[in-house]
Amino acid sequence: MPGAHQDSRSSGAERRIPTRELSVCAAALALPVTLSVLLPGTASGSAAVLVWTPALAPGFLLSQRGGWRGAMIALAGALGALMSWPLLAAALGRPSPPAPDVVAIAALLTLMILGIGVLAERLGRESQTPDEDAAGDDLVGLPGHEQAAAFLEAAWGRAVRGDDLATVLFEVDDLESLTASHGRAAGQRAVRVLAETLRDRTRQMDLSARLGPGRFVSVLVGCPIEGAVEFAELIRARLSEQRFAWGSPTVSVGVSAIDPRTGSADLLLAAADRALFRARESGGDRVYRADRDASELALERPVAPPRPPSTPGGGMAAAVGAQWAGPRAAGKIVVVDDNPVIVSTLQRLFTRAGYAEPLGLTDPTQLRACLERNTVDLLILDLHMPDLDGFQVLAQLASWIPPEEYLPVLVLTGDQDPSVRRRALAAGAKDFLAKPFDPAEAEARARTLLETRLLTRRVADQRDLLERRVTERTAELEETRSEILSRLALAGEYRDDVTGRHADRVGILAAELAAELGLDPTEVDLIRRTAPMHDIGKIGVPDAVLRKPGQLTPDEYALMQSHTSIGAQILGGSRHRILQVAAEIAGAHHELWDGRGYPRGLSGDAIPLAARIVAVADTFDTIAHSRPYKDALAPERAVQEILRCSGTHFDPRVVGAFEAVLARVGPDWLFAPVDPADASRDTMPDTMSGRPGG
Repeated sequence: MPGAHQDSRSSGAERRIPTRELSVCAAALALPVTLSVLLPGTASGSAAVLVWTPALAPGFLLSQRGGWRGAMIALAGALGALMSWPLLAAALGRPSPPAPDVVAIAALLTLMILGIGVLAERLGRESQTPDEDAAGDDLVGLPGHEQAAAFLEAAWGRAVRGDDLATVLFEVDDLESLTASHGRAAGQRAVRVLAETLRDRTRQMDLSARLGPGRFVSVLVGCPIEGAVEFAELIRARLSEQRFAWGSPTVSVGVSAIDPRTGSADLLLAAADRALFRARESGGDRVYRADRDASELALERPVAPPRPPSTPGGGMAAAVGAQWAGPRAAGKIVVVDDNPVIVSTLQRLFTRAGYAEPLGLTDPTQLRACLERNTVDLLILDLHMPDLDGFQVLAQLASWIPPEEYLPVLVLTGDQDPSVRRRALAAGAKDFLAKPFDPAEAEARARTLLETRLLTRRVADQRDLLERRVTERTAELEETRSEILSRLALAGEYRDDVTGRHADRVGILAAELAAELGLDPTEVDLIRRTAPMHDIGKIGVPDAVLRKPGQLTPDEYALMQSHTSIGAQILGGSRHRILQVAAEIAGAHHELWDGRGYPRGLSGDAIPLAARIVAVADTFDTIAHSRPYKDALAPERAVQEILRCSGTHFDPRVVGAFEAVLARVGPDWLFAPVDPADASRDTMPDTMSGRPGG
């Protein structure tokens, strides 16, 4: 790939040390050898140490260029120069240096240059700040996470109306250790090569963008998961072909595609993220797809190429909404007869009548390939043919065309037996044309069937148009309803948490717990949308109670507890599933597993599962963040508190899911869960969180 080869050449130029620095290094090593040989008095004691001080200069210069690698080169040069001292002295007839002095100088040079290497490596890592990594979009020349989120939302709007949509997440393997071992330039080079490969291989209708250091996403419009997997394997293979001094970069890849159970664009991206995690945990340099069980091995390259997105149906599945000027202008006819004279006669007949020239086949075994390549509107079929007769073709025709397609078949036969005609009608034929045929009759029968085909297509187009409009209106209503619920959740939290981030964090963590429990993706998305409304009832609690810094009196505590009942009343009584679940969560998220909770004292499985999930997410986020009336616990202590209350306050299964998520993402992610659409931004910056020490 041109971009990748160009990068390889440029990287070689970056590793080349300037001639001026090489000259300085050579002089610094030659100077002590020359002085020690020409002036024997400087070859022992403290004078020898001072004379050999210039040998440290290569360590400073080379470690600045190459970190540890440069320091090792400098050390090798210094020890080589030290070993040449006695050899040169013997060659010139000078006294040889004392062996203890040579050993002492060698040890001193080794310690000093190793120290220089440690210092250079540490300074190099500290200079790599998050701000510089976040500004890497200019480095890689790809859009950032904001453009990716906007593009994905727009593509999702089209996908819910029936189009394919896939997301592919890429992450450079071991980027941190690569940077630590070979310098920041090596890490940037690996990221740049991946970005250039994505930029060169991404279609204009798709988008590849950078989400964070070494992390990229590709949104593939109109592409099924098989095509996305092939794209991912192509990028992975291209990257592993690159060769650098430190080796070849590799990537872990997660692939997901829309299916009827995918409830939102965030879920689609989260599915790819989980697949990426599995690929990374399996050793990296592999592709995982989200629709495969975790026990399956990483994917091999697909055997068959994917169906081109631009022709989703292919063959008989013509583009929806095509406008016909009439059957003669647009009707495509295929004639199948083993007699080439009849085929050519019918071709001339329909061409003179104003139709497009029919396709003619004398071998019926070629019909399937013809239907796959062309949009056919009428099939004229001979019944009696060798190898594959008309009845066999009719029997297989249903499997060759999509079930929603109406393809009329005009049977051509010289057989006058009524039973043959009845058999053909039962097999799917629509009309007959007897041999020898009358040209006017043949054109009339064909025209009638083509008009029927045209009317059927128009009805199907109208149906599809209505379905698209209904889907669009439904999507708009769903979007409006979700926005209203989001703003309602913000209103409930505003007096207690002016940032509104608590509700968002509870929603994200609750969705992760629900997914870990194995809930259906639709239910996971439902909990993600409804969990932020758990404290909507706080609207009815006075500020004097809600924001009181001290201990509440029994009456005040009863008022605080009433927010669960108030929330259930605000959200209850709806016939919509989303509000029903929201009401369950608001009314029961303070019920305890052992029955000592409020407001109804429910216990065990009597508590709705969604409320049990939100209880864990809400409690953890509350105790891990500061409020006006309390200080925050460190995330590690907050985790211990959740585990301690398993089986008393919380459902043990939900706590088990909490432990599984914790093992996968760590306590810091639980403190500030990452938005799947923006991997470089969490739901609460440390400057606003009140986190101890933050």
